[in-house]
Amino acid sequence: MATEREREGEGEGGPSFAPRPALTVSATSPFASSIIRVGLDPEALAAAGVSAAQVAGIIEAVLGSDAAVDGDLAAADADYRAAKGEVDRLTRLVRSGTGSAEDVTALAAAESDLAAAEAAQTAAMDALFNAGGAGLPVTTQDTLATIRASRHAKLPVEYLVVSGTRDDWLSLRRALQHEKVAGKTGEEVAAEIATQLATFRARSAVATARANLDARLAAVHTAWEEALSE
Repeated sequence: MATEREREGEGEGGPSFAPRPALTVSATSPFASSIIRVGLDPEALAAAGVSAAQVAGIIEAVLGSDAAVDGDLAAADADYRAAKGEVDRLTRLVRSGTGSAEDVTALAAAESDLAAAEAAQTAAMDALFNAGGAGLPVTTQDTLATIRASRHAKLPVEYLVVSGTRDDWLSLRRALQHEKVAGKTGEEVAAEIATQLATFRARSAVATARANLDARLAAVHTAWEEALSE
């Protein structure tokens, strides 16, 4: 399925990583995509050390939160789409030189509306995320927050349990791509890249996340699907 959890480079974690089961419930559940968006997908939960037995409570907490019941994220999304469409329309007018002074004023107002909608989206997602993690240990909450904050790096989730800069992620992506290509061609991984990857994978948080995924993901995935199918 095509969601925000699909990431370029997913699966580039080395041949010993457990396969990632595909989600199926999101095609029928109106809530699954929102839960994935806020960073409480099965991979993130498993990597953070959440057990299958905890999953139903997490999903229940998210769906029972005020933000979910009131439809805050859906409302913010609708406002965002409307504001974005208006910004795009007015921007084309102004840039083409055919826009009036009123259009220029309207564009500034539309941009303000768009910023407000983006802020509302962020607030709604934060509320859903916080509701889901509220019953978990603080260390688990922190790990989930770190993964969520690093999703933009588009790396396998086990690497996102540590914080990094844009340059850190770019370097790691290049190293993983080199390793992947070398594996396909039968060539040896360059020594400096092999050392870089080995050092990163040996970091305690990364190694723990890897072990968690191998041990927990299948059961967490099943529990997640079941919780959203009820």
